[in-house]
Amino acid sequence: VIGWGNNEASLLESNLTNLKFLGKKSHEVIPEIINKFHVGISVRTDDEISKNSFPVKIYEYLGVGLPVIVTPISEAGYFITNNKLGHQFTGYDENEIFDFILKLKNDSHFYQSLVNNILQSRLNFSRQKISNDLALQLKKDLTDA
Repeated sequence: VIGWGNNEASLLESNLTNLKFLGKKSHEVIPEIINKFHVGISVRTDDEISKNSFPVKIYEYLGVGLPVIVTPISEAGYFITNNKLGHQFTGYDENEIFDFILKLKNDSHFYQSLVNNILQSRLNFSRQKISNDLALQLKKDLTDA
């Protein structure tokens, strides 16, 4: 687990042997760390801000080609699901999340199809692409005005 927040204390006090809590890390080292993973999981609180946000963590996962699990249901989750880059779940779907992780593990064709979708679409998230799109839209809007 990378990050910090309201549940940091429970992660620090956890006795789980299969959980490693790294805490807050600089944005520069995160890609190096998560590049070793097979799936990225974005767990947020079930509030209005989380539902309407697109967490940086999801961009980081997509940047290194990781399929993403998002919970709870959110705008980011709809984007991930609709573009076949992973899947979103309510915060109460522990069994469905577990089943999805098993599918990623056991169905290499399914896993690879998500990775391929991510690799094909991730250039759309570059700052250069977003900036160019904004400039073109502004030019169009100003020309049409």
